[in-house]
Amino acid sequence: MLRIVDLASTRNGEPVFEPLAFACGAGQSVEIVGPNGSGKTTLLRTLAGLHSQFEGQFVLGSEQDPIYPLYQGHRIGLDESLSALDNLGWFSALVGKKIAEKDTVDVLARVGALKFAQTPIGQLSQGQQRRVAMARWLQDDARLWLLDEPLTALDTDAQALLVELIDEGVTDGKTVLYATHASMPVKDKSMLTITAMGDNARDGDTG
Repeated sequence: MLRIVDLASTRNGEPVFEPLAFACGAGQSVEIVGPNGSGKTTLLRTLAGLHSQFEGQFVLGSEQDPIYPLYQGHRIGLDESLSALDNLGWFSALVGKKIAEKDTVDVLARVGALKFAQTPIGQLSQGQQRRVAMARWLQDDARLWLLDEPLTALDTDAQALLVELIDEGVTDGKTVLYATHASMPVKDKSMLTITAMGDNARDGDTG
């Protein structure tokens, strides 16, 4: 599903972190750890195709079976003027899918967001917005999830829900990589530690 060979994201021509060699298959979860500024965010953005400066290589899927990732960063990407229901409909249309409203209602109920399904996102708390973002994951066909600090703004109940969704995704054959400062009780996870390269460690890169 994912293979990394001597990969190091770069900034101004210099490696951000020490080169990584790693591989994981379908139905696996990987917890990415490292201190602030070590490059966790940059690594995920590189794998998502949002950071084009890197050395080494990475392969998503295979030539015969390429895959695309679902990336969730610090910004959740919801339109604040639209309701939760309309945001999910918009995301589905963006990738050429037409999903019945009942199915969208079902995923909002699954993440505990049904009671504010018709509320504009801008009127929701950060934690509620995060629940809507999690509903979006459930509607996406991506087999690789890249999640950057997914615990942000979640209360205890929502954190437990997040772990459930990751475990369920892995059971369904998805590969989940997530960067976190606080270890999560995800089942059978692997660990990937990021080590910054010398002077490139910095607080500005929250990963």
